[in-house]
Amino acid sequence: MLAERKCSCKYFDEIKIPCGHAMIAADGVGVPYNTLCGHWYKTTSWRETYEGDINPDGDPRNVEIPEEVSSMILYPPNTKRQSRRRRKTHIPSTGEIQVPKKKLVLNKCGRCR
Repeated sequence: MLAERKCSCKYFDEIKIPCGHAMIAADGVGVPYNTLCGHWYKTTSWRETYEGDINPDGDPRNVEIPEEVSSMILYPPNTKRQSRRRRKTHIPSTGEIQVPKKKLVLNKCGRCR
């Protein structure tokens, strides 16, 4: 049901992004996919959302804090030190691993080289 933007799988109904069923049906009828998406996914809606200035309400120092909250003493959370020994070597991440260069292997005799 492309006109109502509904599908029996309910994915298209709830998220307003065409599911695979709706895309196949749209291909059969010749309807472009971008007309099936919800209006809030389109670039114009995003630009209108952030078009104006975003300003804070006021100075955070002027906010009234209740007496019970301001009189509370907060300590850091209780944590346990790990029971194992700390690692002394650095474990490189994926980008830091250097790939070894391939060595040129020549076919040589094991006896006389």
